[in-house]
Amino acid sequence: MNDDQAIAAFAALGHEIRFTIWRMLLARGGEGLSAGILAKRLGISASTLSFHARTLVLAGLMRQRRVQRNFVYAVEPQLLLQLTEYLRLGMFTGSHLPGDGLRTCSGRTRG
Repeated sequence: MNDDQAIAAFAALGHEIRFTIWRMLLARGGEGLSAGILAKRLGISASTLSFHARTLVLAGLMRQRRVQRNFVYAVEPQLLLQLTEYLRLGMFTGSHLPGDGLRTCSGRTRG
């Protein structure tokens, strides 16, 4: 996983609805939930769910499959493992410290 992928994942999870969707799907594992069930449990419209689900899918945090006329969403376990490993390596190995060549918020390279 690179910095851009990690930033996209964290940005996607930075919204309350998307974070809640992701947590609900984590509890379901690979089985996932249909869009209708998710929308009903969250108390949101289908279009609102679709908007937020698309962001999570594009960030790689979940996958979407079609079952008959319904969309079913499930977490993407591989990305979760990559994100966890990215954080673990960055926090415990001392990588990603000032002067390591990472980009700053302004887009400039540190170091």
